[in-house]
Amino acid sequence: MAVRGELKMGLLVFALTLTAKQFWLLPEFLSGLLLGFGLCMLLIGALPPKGYRRLKAWKARLQGRMRGT
Repeated sequence: MAVRGELKMGLLVFALTLTAKQFWLLPEFLSGLLLGFGLCMLLIGALPPKGYRRLKAWKARLQGRMRGT
């Protein structure tokens, strides 16, 4: 079973943010923003295949509307 790129990216962002918070003083807004982004990517990467396909189809439809097609 292959691991999705979103899951890897979410884990990386989440881990780097927590590590940076341990050693440097990060503003709370930036820390929260990065942790939230990492968590969202983790959830998207952990979706079952059917849910992942539905999310990607919804994103494609949304992008088509934004372009006006």
